[in-house]
Amino acid sequence: MKESFRQVESDVKIGFDIIFIARNTIKDVKCHEVYKCVSSLVKKAGLIKKYKKEFYLKRIVIGLIRDIRNLFHLYFHQHAGFTLRVQHILFRQLKNMVL
Repeated sequence: MKESFRQVESDVKIGFDIIFIARNTIKDVKCHEVYKCVSSLVKKAGLIKKYKKEFYLKRIVIGLIRDIRNLFHLYFHQHAGFTLRVQHILFRQLKNMVL
């Protein structure tokens, strides 16, 4: 049970004391089932952080893509041979590669 909570702990809001009381029937239960129960109990209690690490990483990547797009825009604006349509196609391909 401790290991199951350790896996969920990074997503739990800070500032709460959580007590789990196990019954004797936990002896025959597999670890992944205990993990499912622990994570569902924490979710039901509303103790999961609203924004997980993936959310922050995705925002960072989107910010980087916007920066790259701005650089493309500056470069293509200075070199008149590229149209706005080509810029959007390259930006879309870059975005699909990263996300």
